[in-house]
Parts: sequence; structure tokens; C-alpha cells
Amino acid sequence: MDLADRRSPNPKPNPKLVKVCPVDGVADEDGVEILRQNDSQDCQADLEWIAERVKGNALILTLLGSIGASSPGDLRKQPELVTEEAEPIIQAQLERQSEAAQELLKRMCVLRAGIDVQGLTFLRLYEPESKDERFEKAVQLGKPVEFTKAETRETKEIIKQLVNSSLVQHRYDQKRCKHFYDLHRLIVECLQAEYETDLSQLWEGAYKFYRTGKIIENPKTLEDLYPVLESRYFASQLGKHSEASNLLTQLRTPLGNLLDQADAYSSLGEIENRQGNFDEAERCYKEALVRFQELGMTLRIAETNYDFAQLWQKRGNPEKAQEYYTTAHQLYQKLGVVKDLERIEREWNLPE
Repeated sequence: MDLADRRSPNPKPNPKLVKVCPVDGVADEDGVEILRQNDSQDCQADLEWIAERVKGNALILTLLGSIGASSPGDLRKQPELVTEEAEPIIQAQLERQSEAAQELLKRMCVLRAGIDVQGLTFLRLYEPESKDERFEKAVQLGKPVEFTKAETRETKEIIKQLVNSSLVQHRYDQKRCKHFYDLHRLIVECLQAEYETDLSQLWEGAYKFYRTGKIIENPKTLEDLYPVLESRYFASQLGKHSEASNLLTQLRTPLGNLLDQADAYSSLGEIENRQGNFDEAERCYKEALVRFQELGMTLRIAETNYDFAQLWQKRGNPEKAQEYYTTAHQLYQKLGVVKDLERIEREWNLPE
């Protein structure tokens, strides 16, 4: 369970809630293996030297392995890159990239969730002053832009280069049969610091992209709700507060009945809570709770109280969290839900 406040620039767990134990990096021999797995062609002696100096930081080892794959021996000539600090090696890897790759990374650094090739192509080609009518038309209709095969192919080539350089992470979603791409937190921090003066423009591009996916039909998973959620987030970042409020309100129309609305707000609250947007999470949970109470759904009321408890625990308010844990415990006890009772008792010391 993550008890840190992710809104903080340097989030740390609340010492009243958790005991902080330092965790060492990977052992030197494992560091050598990570370098090899990333196709480093450096000799054994150099691999051992790199692993010892980096002191087990897996991200840095991955980045250094990528350099060793394309330019074996270079790291011995640039020992200033082989340190425990991530920034020098990240900057060195950035400088090795093409202008198009650097620009795509810049545009990705404001994203909060993984994005597919279609989305990356939008970010890569979108320009506020562009005369390409495809973008504004797609935003107005809430539908994806139709890109040419050549445009998509170029994006794939750029992203492949960035993945091979270990600057971009990727995962394959079997359900949707798509690859999704994102950035490691340290790379995000480095890029956002470098492009601090450009953040508004970058938010605008991301906002426009998520607006092309805001029309949701029969959402069934949390992922189905991401377009409207991210549209709302970037609208808020840009000061479009009325638009941000309207985007959440729009969920009620396609979702129809009261139960569907309650489920949607509960799911949105979970996403916002997970991403550290605690005020918005609280608002969504309240909307969900009102609907579950109106429907008389005791189990869902108990679950929402449990969600509130976790929210206040993350906020560093154990007294408020305990109130909600106690309410959830009482409701689960009334329902005879043993598994959930045991879970709460494991997580929280409830009063006798």
C-alpha cells in the first residue's frame, strides 16, 4: 500500500503510519547481469566496474547497458556518467537521440498513464497553430484522428529507438491487443524540470488528445474511464475549470441509471485516489456513497466507507481513517462478510 502523498515534489510516507526501512539496490553481480540483458558489449572488467559504481540502481544500469550496446568502451572514457545519480546518464542518453525522438519525449513527459501508438502519433504531429483540420475535427467529434500508414510507421520507428535506449517503458495489454508506452518517474522529473516553461503548451497537446476519446459507451473497466478523467485533469491544469466540471458531469448521461452512475463515481474515485488527486477522489466517493445509500445497497456502502478509510490514511489523518474503518467494519459484520472483516482487522487496529 502506497502511503506517500504523491502531490508532494518528493513524496515520503507518513512516519506515523509506516516504518521506513532502507532497501539496498541489486547486488553487483546482478548489476552485471542487468547490463548484459540490455545487450551491453563492454568487457567483463568494465561491466563489474560499472555495477560497483552505480551501487544497484536498476534504472541507471538499464540506461548504461543501452550505451554499452551501441558504444562499447565509451563509459570508461566518460566516468562522470557512471554514478549513483540518474540525471547525468539520462541527459547523456537524451543527447544521443534524434530531434524527433527528443521532441516526442518532451510531449510525453506530462502524461500520467500509458499511451498507445495512435496517441503518440497525435502528440507527435499536433501543433496549436497547425492548419491540419483533422485534429480539431476529431476533438469536436470526440473520435480518434485517422492517420496515414506512413505517419504511424514513423511514430513506431521513433518509439522503437526510445525503447531500445531505455528511455521509454512499454507493456503489452493482451485484452486490447496493444502496446502501451510511458516514462519512468525519474525521467519524467528530469524532463519536466528541463521543459518547465513549456508545460502549458504540453498540457494543451495532451488535453486535445484525450478530448478525442471522451465519448464513452458502456464503460466496463477503469481503463474505459481514462479519456474523460485525463481530459478533466488537463483541463484543470490549463485553468479550464468549467470544462473540467462538465467532463465529469457528462458521465451521468451515457451511464443512465443510478447504479451505473454510482459505479462510475466509485471507479473514478479509485483512479483519482491511486493517482494522488485526493480532493477529487473524495468528491467522487461522496457522489458514489449518496447513490448507494439511495439504492439501499449495504455492501456497496461498506465498500465505499472502506475506500474513504484508505483515502484518509493516505492523507495522513489516522483518526479520520479509523472512523471510516469502524463504519465499514460494522457494516461488514452486519452482513457477515468474513473475508472483508479479516482484511480490515489486518490493516487497522480497531477499538474493542
